[in-house]
Amino acid sequence: MLIDAHAGLPCPGGRFPVTQLPFNIVAIVVEGAEVSVDGLCPSIVGRLKGSKSGTDLRATWPSCQALSGPAALKATIGAGDCSTMTGVFKGRVRLCFDGRCNVQRFRQAFTATRTHQP
Repeated sequence: MLIDAHAGLPCPGGRFPVTQLPFNIVAIVVEGAEVSVDGLCPSIVGRLKGSKSGTDLRATWPSCQALSGPAALKATIGAGDCSTMTGVFKGRVRLCFDGRCNVQRFRQAFTATRTHQP
């Protein structure tokens, strides 16, 4: 995990449910340096770095379920109470219609709020 000593410690991990993303994604999950996208991308080691605006998070997967090729997440967990994540998830999806298939890129912005687990 990368931490900028001048910006303070990064926000703690957690579960951030997202409704704006495609493919019925349940949540982006951050546990230590591990990042996963429920229902789509398995847990991998991401990059977390403290900044004045919160904790910057970057993760790149070589492949994810239902996607064609790599996927990437670039997000920030906001400073203060560390309860909101904003960012962009991007990748490629294979679309087929009438026997023809092509790969389309997508870039989806999102905002998610941390869930409080009992």
